[in-house]
Amino acid sequence: MLPHTPVAEARAEAETAMELAERAVFHGPEIDYALRTRANIRFWMQGDIAGARADCETAFRITPNYQMAHVLM
Repeated sequence: MLPHTPVAEARAEAETAMELAERAVFHGPEIDYALRTRANIRFWMQGDIAGARADCETAFRITPNYQMAHVLM
């Protein structure tokens, strides 16, 4: 399987996505969806399982019935 995006560009896109996610959480730390989005970026683009799990746990505490927060818990 060959990537369609050169690795250097993929890294830059991951960094940009994480910067936006960090800003979203900074401005809305009580918004479960912002935390869940950052968790996805941490898990899929950075391989940061512990960070993703922490974000999901926080999102789950904010809204226990949020259907996506339990995925990485």
